[in-house]
Amino acid sequence: MKPSIKVATWNMEQHLSDAKSSGRSSWPELKNSLYAIGANVVVIPEAAHGNHERAALTIKQLAEQTGYAHHVLTEYEDQSMGETNVYLAVLSRIAISGSEIVRLGNNLTGRNAIILDLKSVEFGDFRLLGLHLSDATEEARLDQATSVSQQIDRAGEDQRELIVAGDFNAMHRDDFRAHVLRSSAVHALAHSVPSQKLRSIATRLSAMAEGMALDTIERAGVSDADPRHHATTTPKMRDLPSWVPSVRIAQIDHILHTDGLASSDYRVHPDGGSDHRPISASLRRNT
Repeated sequence: MKPSIKVATWNMEQHLSDAKSSGRSSWPELKNSLYAIGANVVVIPEAAHGNHERAALTIKQLAEQTGYAHHVLTEYEDQSMGETNVYLAVLSRIAISGSEIVRLGNNLTGRNAIILDLKSVEFGDFRLLGLHLSDATEEARLDQATSVSQQIDRAGEDQRELIVAGDFNAMHRDDFRAHVLRSSAVHALAHSVPSQKLRSIATRLSAMAEGMALDTIERAGVSDADPRHHATTTPKMRDLPSWVPSVRIAQIDHILHTDGLASSDYRVHPDGGSDHRPISASLRRNT
């Protein structure tokens, strides 16, 4: 059997910033869930928030306590997010031969992402793009998706297989859930929900269901490791009432890969304390 690597992505919703928390989303729960996934490489789109020194220490501790020898992080530097410093991180058990912070989008919609060149003795060299696209508007995501497409082209020019993983805040346009969420009925419901927070979630989900950003990226030459479009995210955010269920309603987290790779063993993992479920897939070379 050809050698494979296991790639995962999990938006932890910044819960790692409070290592002293207890109960749901506590440090032990998040750490144990991540360890149980057992991936070679993990993209964490919202790993921490606060000043850089604190975030760096948080990610270093997480990597050490879950057996990851290598880690990289970057602040989004997203103007639309105000003064909140939010960090994207990648943990790897595979040696990193090169890393680069790249800007997705234009001056108004820009957000940082991470590109890693990874070197595996058995699997060979490959490239990983870890990202978190904007949840603000489809227009912002489309700008960022154009930059992602350019990175896919660049990997092809460099003759590198590429894996793109993270929180895309975008659904496949042909997913039946997307058809429902962008319907006129849901649009009307989104404006009539009594909770302002739930109205915001419903409105943004409806926009994510447009699917144009994800379509733009896939047309650049990558495929989803989950062709069946299993839902990955729930409405159970940390600042909503405890009665809100952890029921998966949309697929906005993705692991995409270039044609030289084949995926198998795709899995949506149990609730680990975030509104996003962790996902993972095994990847092998086609040749």
